[in-house]
Amino acid sequence: SFIADWQAAELIFETHYIEVANDTVFQVAYQEPNYNPVETNTIITHLFPSVGSTWQGMFGGPVNFEVQKLTNVVVPADTALAYIYQIYEEDSGEYRGSMTFSENIGMLSMMQIFGSDTFSIVLESYTIVGGNGVFPLAIGNEWTFVDGNYYDIQIQGCTEEGACNYDKHADINDGSCEYMAEGACDCDGNVEDCA
Repeated sequence: SFIADWQAAELIFETHYIEVANDTVFQVAYQEPNYNPVETNTIITHLFPSVGSTWQGMFGGPVNFEVQKLTNVVVPADTALAYIYQIYEEDSGEYRGSMTFSENIGMLSMMQIFGSDTFSIVLESYTIVGGNGVFPLAIGNEWTFVDGNYYDIQIQGCTEEGACNYDKHADINDGSCEYMAEGACDCDGNVEDCA
């Protein structure tokens, strides 16, 4: 079990109780100052996610998580290959936010929607002394987040609309664009039925 404190100006405003089982990270409880712990037993993330994986958890209420893609993400602390998680309300399917996680670093950014309000943070700096996966846990690991507009994070990918691997979410062209082979009818290389 691990205890993770969320602090602001040296004051703890929330404590999370975290456990790892079968390469899955669970928040088993959280506690605000001067209150008793509240049990949650919800999945935060898998240590080694894969694109397309889904699970149910809590994010200000019951939600569904989906690992949408793996791409380079730029935040103040680093540029890192990261998984982008999209989060939707369990019953209505309404969009509730997003998070990005990078292996051996942890969470790079989070954006959470509460009605008409939005809460966003981005990783400013980090110190990792141990642990592995996208949620490395070890005594002494530290992450510093700053308020930030989640939409200001930069995603690297192919930004050229005519490319086979065009990424509408990419902000920075990383040189990965791929095009149809000469004589091909589509991006899969098919040469039949080119009418």
